[in-house]
Amino acid sequence: MVTAARMESIVILAVTKMHAGMCTAGLTQRGEWLRPVRDFGNVSLRDVSYPNGNLMRCFDIAQIPIIKRRPAGPHIEDAVADFNHYQPRLAAQIGPGERGAWLRAHAEDVVTAARQVYQQHERSLALVKVKEVSATMKIDSYSSKLEMKVWAEELGLPRPVPCTDVHWRALGRKLLPNGGLKNMEWPELSALLGCDEVYLSLGLARQFEGEYWPLVVGVHTVPAFDVDIDIRNL
Repeated sequence: MVTAARMESIVILAVTKMHAGMCTAGLTQRGEWLRPVRDFGNVSLRDVSYPNGNLMRCFDIAQIPIIKRRPAGPHIEDAVADFNHYQPRLAAQIGPGERGAWLRAHAEDVVTAARQVYQQHERSLALVKVKEVSATMKIDSYSSKLEMKVWAEELGLPRPVPCTDVHWRALGRKLLPNGGLKNMEWPELSALLGCDEVYLSLGLARQFEGEYWPLVVGVHTVPAFDVDIDIRNL
């Protein structure tokens, strides 16, 4: 028997490009993290797009066709979505003027959350506020391969963390149109983006070589910065 999907409203806090496909995640109206996955195979670009072709963005309130929860290891937030029959629908958005208050209301203690996600692997998603971030951006001019990493002291990690956020990746492509390497500390970043607060969506990659590798799956600034996203070159 096929289980009918229900439309779950989610505040999107991550839209990411992975090695195999795409990923999205966010908070439900109950304040619970949810990551839509396919029953088989990888989430595609179509699965994180609306019927008009627009890509999901963070702070969209999207309706996702959820069939059932399916926790897997530390990825306790996984839920099977019926992307074969339904695409997400855009229900509303948290506007730029509202985001600061929303983020402050929903962010967790960064030290506790980072430990639970990155070290203890009790879960795989969290929203935290950090004092500042630094960024490393690298594009191979021959292959156009992009690597984005961020670092914040409060995360308790010895080295920068890969960042898979498509919005942040688009910033890297904008700043390095001809390829190369760029390292940016917070004073330069905050001046460039015109922001004074920064929040991170923390994540964990799927198990690889026996490890769950740390990720940053969303970078959220207050005020928000805008950058065009080329879906052909994420």
